[in-house]
This record gives sequence, structure tokens and C-alpha cells, in this order.
Amino acid sequence: MVAARYVEIGLLGGVALFQAGLAAGLPWGSGSWGGTAAADVLPPGLRLASAASCALLSGVTYAVVRSTGWSPRGYRG
Repeated sequence: MVAARYVEIGLLGGVALFQAGLAAGLPWGSGSWGGTAAADVLPPGLRLASAASCALLSGVTYAVVRSTGWSPRGYRG
């Protein structure tokens, strides 16, 4: 089950980084938020939503990382 947590961490972290890129203005708008953005760069409202999504996903990723027993000082199993 520990391996599944690491896969989960990778996927959550990847989606959080994708959302961070969208919030920063990278031209990935047509592949996100249902493709509703006409331009590649998201409008300000969706960029704000991407920033909020990034923050939420980062928090969830952190919680999953902590549930594996990992800490910056080493394994606390």
C-alpha cells in the first residue's frame, strides 16, 4: 500500500504543478477547465481558480506525504 501512496503523491503533485502553470499564464488553457477558454492563456477568473486549486492540491499532497511517515529529518515509522 505504500507504493500506491507514492503514485498518489506523484499524481497529485503533477496536477498541482499543472494548475500552478495555468495560474502563472502558461498557454495550456485549451487543455484545461473543459476547454472553455478561447485563447490558450486562461482569463483572470480561471487563473485565480487555478491558483486556488493548486493551493488545495498542494495541501492534500502534503497530507498524503505526511501519512507515509516521511519527515524532513527522515523516516519516523
